[in-house]
Amino acid sequence: MAETQEFIATGRRKTAVARIRMTPGNGKIDINGKKFEDYFPTVPLQNTVLQPLQAVKLTNVYDVTVNTSGGGATGQAGAARLAISRALLQVDGNL
Repeated sequence: MAETQEFIATGRRKTAVARIRMTPGNGKIDINGKKFEDYFPTVPLQNTVLQPLQAVKLTNVYDVTVNTSGGGATGQAGAARLAISRALLQVDGNL
């Protein structure tokens, strides 16, 4: 049985910390056990998290599981954005 690739990264912004696991999938994002849209209900926060995936056109290619703590919603979204960016660099350093 082949192992699935898993990319793990950490992002920080102010006092917020986000640890992510990114695996090949269909674009599902879970944050602290909740659906992405439930955890970040506003469109600007959702766009902040999705920004790195949209920039490289890989929005529906990876499933992302985020564990975030500290700070407020904006800080957590920014920390998740940085963690996703770092994981994408592990996928392909040319991104």
